[in-house]
Amino acid sequence: MGDVNTTLDIMGIGTVRCIIGSNFLCIENVRYVPGLAESINSLFLHIKQPNHGLHSSFGTDLQINFPTFQATVLIGNDDIYVDALPHADNDVKADFNCLSVSSSTN
Repeated sequence: MGDVNTTLDIMGIGTVRCIIGSNFLCIENVRYVPGLAESINSLFLHIKQPNHGLHSSFGTDLQINFPTFQATVLIGNDDIYVDALPHADNDVKADFNCLSVSSSTN
């Protein structure tokens, strides 16, 4: 948690399905940590994936790149955020762009 004393247990690993703008996205190998106050995603791991990245140029918003679309990120005081909504309907799996997220955490 950023200090040497605080730890939180991983209660499960699974797939998160969400909607970013008009795009369906699923992220595999997500850790479920109920004690976290917010959802987090490693941008470092994101940009290491093929066809992923961040893009910004003078006078434009910061964009996060996925293989088939880009999304504008929201810049907060302490972090950047992707405006993603959860999607629980398992019947539309074929419409989702699935990303496998690798992690060094077991």
